[in-house]
This record gives sequence, C-alpha cells and structure tokens, in this order.
Amino acid sequence: MSEKFNAEFCDSYIHVKHSPGFVITPGAIENIWVQFAEMGAKYECGKFLVEAREVKREINTMQAFDSGVKVSAIRPRLTVALCFPNYKHDKLSEFFITVAHNREVNVKFFDNIETAKKWLGVDQAAKHSDDPA
Repeated sequence: MSEKFNAEFCDSYIHVKHSPGFVITPGAIENIWVQFAEMGAKYECGKFLVEAREVKREINTMQAFDSGVKVSAIRPRLTVALCFPNYKHDKLSEFFITVAHNREVNVKFFDNIETAKKWLGVDQAAKHSDDPA
C-alpha cells in the first residue's frame, strides 16, 4: 500500500506534505522511500522538503537503522529536510540522522518551514513547476 501525501516539484526540490497525524512505521517509511526514489528519478532531483503535523513514530532502533540505510539508496548525496512542528527529536532521531549521514545523505529535523528551506538551500520564492512561464 502506498502512503498518501501530496508532492510537488518546485524547480530545485520536491515538496512533500503529509496529512496531519502521519504515523512513522516500518512499512510506511519503506513505501515512502520507494516513492521518493521514483520522484527523485523522475525530476532528477536530490532535495526533499517534507512537512507533517502531529507526527507519531512507531519504530525501534533496528527499524531506524534500516530506514537510514534505505534512504541512502534513493540517490547519491540526497538532502532531506524534515519539517515536523512539535516533533520530539530524540536519540532515535539522531541515530537515524547518523546512519543516513554515514551513507552520504544529509537529513535534519526542523520545526519551521522557512528554516528548513534555508538549510535545504532552496529559493523561498521558488517557482512551482506547474506555474506558467
């Protein structure tokens, strides 16, 4: 089953928005990484801005490790900004970041979308791919 989210290519990054109450589970995250790989290949893009509100996490340490390994298979030197307001960034989150970083993937958690965009290095006024020229 594919996870439901809205995704939009914005010239230099892919902006992903999950519905409120998104639950991070091993199956959900595996499906998401597959979909990210497809979008990255389609748009030849290695930058993702992911937004989700009221995120819940139901994974353990080994599943976080597996997720960090799988995100690195999406494409070389991937960069992922995770904007989860009010998310409790903890040791498991840090572990995931470390696993991904050790495989040349930059991942960081943010509370604020503008800070996430700045870290991602994308123009805040980026023109969306579906805007008229």
